[in-house]
Amino acid sequence: MPASDWIPRRKFERLFARAGEAGLRRSAHAGEEGPASYIIEALDVLGVERVDHVSGAWRTPSWWSGWWRTACR
Repeated sequence: MPASDWIPRRKFERLFARAGEAGLRRSAHAGEEGPASYIIEALDVLGVERVDHVSGAWRTPSWWSGWWRTACR
């Protein structure tokens, strides 16, 4: 899906929160087509433990500081 067609992850915030409350592990595809901000939003907003397709991170050097912050929780 092109970045211009991207669906905001915030639309799924409540669903992911309920999944976490139920003890489910959360994963998301984020950053394949868009910028690293999609990855950070999946981590910070959805609370995912695993992110697939983080190739957008390589295109955004500032992403690395966010990654370290999140990975070292």
